[in-house]
Amino acid sequence: MANSKDDMILLGDIDQQRSFLHRKVNLTVPICTLLIVVFLSSAFFVSIVSLYWAQDTKCYIDSSELIKPDEPKPRQVYYSRPKRSLASKKANVPCFEFGCCATPLDPSAPWSQSRLPKNVYPNEYQLTLELFELNEGEDEYSGTVDIVLEVRSSTYDIILHGEMLISDVVVTQRSSPNDIPLNVDCVLPFPNTQTLTIHLREQLQVGNLYDVRISFFRALSLHGTGIFEVPFTTDPSGLNASRIILTHFKPVHAREAFPCFDEPDFKAKFELTVRHENDTTILSNWDESESFPDENYIQTEFQTVPAIPTSLIAFSIFYTEDFDKKTVITTYPDTGRQISINLWARKQFFTNDNGVYIDGPLEMLREIFTALLNIFEEIKTTVVPTQINVLAVPEYPSDAVSHWGFIIIHELSILHNPKTISASEHQEIALILAKQLAEQWCGNFISFRWWTDLWLQEALANYLKYQAIDAAFPQWNIKDQFYTGELLKTMFDDSLSVSHPIQKSVNSRTDIDGLFDNIEVTKTAAIFKMADYYMEQTTGIKDNTLAHIVSFLRDNEYGFLIPDEITSTFQIGPWNGH
Repeated sequence: MANSKDDMILLGDIDQQRSFLHRKVNLTVPICTLLIVVFLSSAFFVSIVSLYWAQDTKCYIDSSELIKPDEPKPRQVYYSRPKRSLASKKANVPCFEFGCCATPLDPSAPWSQSRLPKNVYPNEYQLTLELFELNEGEDEYSGTVDIVLEVRSSTYDIILHGEMLISDVVVTQRSSPNDIPLNVDCVLPFPNTQTLTIHLREQLQVGNLYDVRISFFRALSLHGTGIFEVPFTTDPSGLNASRIILTHFKPVHAREAFPCFDEPDFKAKFELTVRHENDTTILSNWDESESFPDENYIQTEFQTVPAIPTSLIAFSIFYTEDFDKKTVITTYPDTGRQISINLWARKQFFTNDNGVYIDGPLEMLREIFTALLNIFEEIKTTVVPTQINVLAVPEYPSDAVSHWGFIIIHELSILHNPKTISASEHQEIALILAKQLAEQWCGNFISFRWWTDLWLQEALANYLKYQAIDAAFPQWNIKDQFYTGELLKTMFDDSLSVSHPIQKSVNSRTDIDGLFDNIEVTKTAAIFKMADYYMEQTTGIKDNTLAHIVSFLRDNEYGFLIPDEITSTFQIGPWNGH
């Protein structure tokens, strides 16, 4: 009986649990239903309200309608020289792929070649760069380049170099009615050849001039080429950091900075305008034309540089408080025209040891440049502007690079104390400076046509540097030191299996980079010295090579260095065996 009672109690408990679960299920169903109804009602209400607020919003546009984005607030811009009047029309660049070009491309594919075609030729560049926001954490700059093109053979394609993003392209024929832009079909980048092809729907006609405006943007280079920055410290403790913007376009890196015809035989006049920060200074090839301050930047315009290759363009931007300069004056021997030589360096070099690190190199520059002016006295054309800027920087990919009117050089290659440095180091610095200054004539005033002739430019500059040093510092007997200082080392290199001829074929960028060694420079300079000795023995004329160099430069102003034309003028009499 007791067991039956216990069983009844247990069954009662189970029934109570079942009853509770049943009631729980009965309560849960209406609550879930209520929540679903509330959610759907809320979603419907939100949809109605959103639709009411956005009743004027268009989800599509007709083919005749244009989307007009918000226009940025216009910024005050000053122009001291006239800018080309091109219609304000966005480029018709639907894509950057072959498949979307509406008209057929040239089946010969000239863009895949290592050299640019010669169907169009640049006559003039106007380059505008905006570099005034680099201190805000965005190392990206923008720019616009206007190129005047001469058409030498009819074509639908404008092929030039460029490694950047293109935002706008406008092509207009000069003197055309209403300056109506031509229709740009597509713009095709080719990374393997570092080229851009602007494919047009209308053919460019022979004899006409066309204005090409390309807007672009890209980041500063990280490899010490194109446009890049160099960080440095402004105090001996290394706690105060700063930076300088530099360019390094030689040999084929101008294409990394702006769209251009980046080959040495495409010489064109050049105008540079740069917008930079208010507390900075900018240096470039030619003299500054005008400078206009604005609330956010300074716009600096430079005078037009005579026709030169793009690799010889250069500029630098630095904070005014970081650098200082000192100037010496030299004059042309025949006209008396004065030229200022400005040596720029970090400010601490002007105070250390009473500025001896500046005074010594600056006087050396004056002596060497005066000697070169005397050597090229027969050349009446103004080869250099009213000033030459020599900028000593803490870091640079090369020891020194000469640009027309502007030399960028590593601090260790120029700044020194003449009283504490060894005689050999002092002379080595003088030779570096002499070569850079000599390239103002052989390299800038007259340049080579293609890279196969680079050896001639380098050899002439190397030959001239010994002539200039011997004239400026005859007590050094520098010509005799050529044989022990350069020639013996080069003869050893020339005896190795990796040696090569002086003149080599050049078909790629890799071939160009391989040209810069001592075999071409020193070996050819030694040949010139041998020719000097030979001609002196046979004709009695001393420094015959130098006379031929001066004569060639005088007769070929702003032209090209042609090896056959220079060597063919050498007059060598019968050898008498002595």
